[in-house]
Amino acid sequence: RLAGLVHVSEACCAHFACAWPEVSLPQAVVYNGFDFGQWTPTRPKQSEILCVGRCVPEKGILEAAQAVARVLPERPEWRARFSLSEPERDPAYLQEVQGAITAAAVSDRVTIELNVPWRGIKDRCEQAAIALVPSRWREPFGRTALEAHAGGAALISSGSGGLREVSGPHALFVDPADIDGFANAIRRLIDDEELRRSLSDGGAQYVRERFSIEAVAAAYDAYLEEVWVKLSKRSKCRAD
Repeated sequence: RLAGLVHVSEACCAHFACAWPEVSLPQAVVYNGFDFGQWTPTRPKQSEILCVGRCVPEKGILEAAQAVARVLPERPEWRARFSLSEPERDPAYLQEVQGAITAAAVSDRVTIELNVPWRGIKDRCEQAAIALVPSRWREPFGRTALEAHAGGAALISSGSGGLREVSGPHALFVDPADIDGFANAIRRLIDDEELRRSLSDGGAQYVRERFSIEAVAAAYDAYLEEVWVKLSKRSKCRAD
């Protein structure tokens, strides 16, 4: 028998409540914890736009590539990098992503790399000035966004599912199907260095306060204590 349920985001909790409204167990939101000890954003940042994710349609990689392809011809001093995993799941989709870059004649300033190890992703997040998280599906949490903030990138996010909770007010949010919207958000961050720095610094501080291992462990411990107290009282009442 379950004593309680833990969700990794408010979005997950709300979705669960809609799907199973009859469940009356104690529930809590305890975010995924993150060890920030090894993360050090570089200064100054590279003039690079970074997109990290699985190379599948639900992650919105193609839309991000199409947005980048619209912007880079206008901003020749900037580059982009797509660090993609699991390309074997949908090879045709990867070809579409590559085709979007080739068609815009900016392939000399766009790097598409596959299955980069975690440390490489960390380095890229720490160096890039702008990060894109264009996910089209309801993200349970959004670790890719968390890593972008930890690395000090200014983030453009779809805000889907738990992504808004990860970023709080420290990202530009765009509908994942709105390619023009993503392109305009990229232009805005490229042209506004003060806004880039504000989102970079604010996002890095926000995630460190909210998602540190210490903060998450404390929240989880508090919930376990609450559940234990309720169970103990219930057992005592039954005994009496």
